[in-house]
Amino acid sequence: MEYIWILFGIFGLYFGGEFLVKGAVGLSLRYGISPMIVGLTVVAFGTSAPELIVSLRSALSGHGNIAFGNVVGSNIANVLLILGLPALITPIATDKCDGKRGWFEMIFASLLFIALALMSPFGWPQGAILLIFFVIILLSQFKRAKSGDLCVEDEVDTETANLPIKTILLFLLIGIILLPLGADRLVAGSVYIAKGMGIPEAVIGLTIVAIGTSLPELATSMNAAIKGETDVAIGNVLGSNLFNILLILGVTGVAAKSQIDPDLIKLDIPIMIATSVLLGVFILGRIQITRIIGAGMVLAYFAYLAKFII
Repeated sequence: MEYIWILFGIFGLYFGGEFLVKGAVGLSLRYGISPMIVGLTVVAFGTSAPELIVSLRSALSGHGNIAFGNVVGSNIANVLLILGLPALITPIATDKCDGKRGWFEMIFASLLFIALALMSPFGWPQGAILLIFFVIILLSQFKRAKSGDLCVEDEVDTETANLPIKTILLFLLIGIILLPLGADRLVAGSVYIAKGMGIPEAVIGLTIVAIGTSLPELATSMNAAIKGETDVAIGNVLGSNLFNILLILGVTGVAAKSQIDPDLIKLDIPIMIATSVLLGVFILGRIQITRIIGAGMVLAYFAYLAKFII
């Protein structure tokens, strides 16, 4: 039954996030908020909602390592899987928008997280520091978006503004109901399996939970690749990873104090940094992510998952 709850949780998170974003975007545009602002706030917050709700639910229920594993695992999946799989369909350009600055921001956030993680337990002081830098970087992105350096307007479905207000409110209601319900079932099922099989909670967070909460990003990237519209793929990954570290871990730390699993600090966080550096090689070198490279990234991700089985 717990496996069914996990599947239901992933289902709820995926569709809850989709409905929430559509409803929030439609409502924002109807009230005259510019697509640029909507892209940087409503869409970005909405697509990170599954990770945020799951991490917050985990930390508040005393299972903080699911929260940390969720973020670290999602960031690894975002680089290797969310970019690797679409590249199998259509090569991904890495020289669009202000990718270099976005990459440096992501690396800074990752290194800051490592420094704060070494001060475990991870609580409100560390969380507050991450949130402060999140606000600073978000304000910086507003300025860059106005100058055309960020690909945000392409992510906004402006047609949602034409939907009837009843439909928009229905989308919001469905999203608000499904997200927390899905998070609750996913966390509860994951904790049960971790205890029953003697698996560390961090491992569950790094695998089942991380993949489940990354499904919205994967679906968006695959859909864009099928349409041949991969221009904003790099920006999506950079933005998602930045949000995961600064916003989600920031909120999680402020909400509850948690001990970080030493294995996360010794192995998985360094792997997260390594994948971020790999992405930097492509961005700084303006190297296209071809089908062969994409296949290598996907294989690398499955090799990473294999370490939990062997």
